[in-house]
Amino acid sequence: VEQALNTLPQGIETADYRQRLDQMNVIAQNLHATLSRLEVESISGVTQEANRLSQLGQEMGHELRRARRELASLESVMTDLAEGFKALSLNLATLGAKSTHPIAWQATMDALADLNRQANGLRSTQRTRTPPQIIQDMETAASIRSRQKTLERACGEIEIAHTELLILLAGPELGQLEAW
Repeated sequence: VEQALNTLPQGIETADYRQRLDQMNVIAQNLHATLSRLEVESISGVTQEANRLSQLGQEMGHELRRARRELASLESVMTDLAEGFKALSLNLATLGAKSTHPIAWQATMDALADLNRQANGLRSTQRTRTPPQIIQDMETAASIRSRQKTLERACGEIEIAHTELLILLAGPELGQLEAW
């Protein structure tokens, strides 16, 4: 556990874990001292405490390893979010700036801005996070990314429908409507 604590990236807050490790070390020292003068009646209690301490250490090590993985995933998702926001914003701006029948994206732009604000709330690279905060932020980022993808799909469908409508409007059927 101590090795895991010492090799974690800087973005992970470990003060609580270091405190817990110090407490575990004190208990381990007490158990070791008890072993030197162990009585038959106390073997069961010492064994139970050693097992509990071992389990706590394994759980803490697992939490720290998961935090390391989740932090790397969070950084990756945040990069994907930033790229997705740029691409979607550019696509919306392009379709909204068409000279013939531009698309008014106000509701979509509002939804995109809201998602971007939420993502920016997670972006602070200077802040350290506890392992539970990392997991929560990863879940939030994944939710934002999912909603961003849904917005991308909806915009793509609107773009296709818009293109089809423009083709229909420019077609000979509607072009000869006045002659009828």
